[in-house]
Amino acid sequence: MSLYLLSITLIACVLTQSFGIEQYQCEDNGNTNRNKWHMRGTSLGGWLVLEPWITPSLFYQFLGAYEKWGDDSPNHIGLDSYTFCTALGDVEANKQLRRHWATWVTEEDFIQLASSGIDTIRVPVGDWIFVPYGPYANCFAGALDEIDRILALAKKYKLNILFDIHAMKGSQNANDNSGKASVHWNNPNSYEKVLSASWMGTFDPITLTTEVNSSYMTHSLQVIDNILELYKGHDNVVGIEAVNE
Repeated sequence: MSLYLLSITLIACVLTQSFGIEQYQCEDNGNTNRNKWHMRGTSLGGWLVLEPWITPSLFYQFLGAYEKWGDDSPNHIGLDSYTFCTALGDVEANKQLRRHWATWVTEEDFIQLASSGIDTIRVPVGDWIFVPYGPYANCFAGALDEIDRILALAKKYKLNILFDIHAMKGSQNANDNSGKASVHWNNPNSYEKVLSASWMGTFDPITLTTEVNSSYMTHSLQVIDNILELYKGHDNVVGIEAVNE
């Protein structure tokens, strides 16, 4: 795993006690104590949410698909987490993912991070890990066990965990980092990106009206509830990023 180090200054005005963290309330003209909320961390990108630019080795296998599959090649090409699952099928995709999870992030990485002065690790996750649906359900089996492994390593080396719900049902940004990129296949050997995401709802550029997708919003709230319930007893889980870009 390549470690990209970053420094994050977090000024927290309100913290709940969901994770066993002391309650902290901002006051008018109060000092939020910047040093107390300063984090030095990194992100485990490409681990539980696939992004071809981070882990191209997982996607090289789809090169030359047209020569093998012809007109049906779009159904056999992985571009993101969703199509990685559909292109390979549950069994093969899960086998490859389990191997990837185990080798992409190891105990040696945690030793290196701790010795480098890192105190917090951001863990991007797909919402499907906590409320399974679609092709993700069987394809990502075992992901919760991997999170438990990382939590144990983080505790062992005195590191904090920040969960980042990186991918939302329906996609929040139409990119591969949302779980499913929005693309249009011009022909079986060529596609283009489409700026279309439906997590929050739909927008009509003609009438300039929006329609909120209440079912997806409810789904996302359930995901957060499940994360809180699963990890409320872990004192090194310091927060949840409710949705990525």
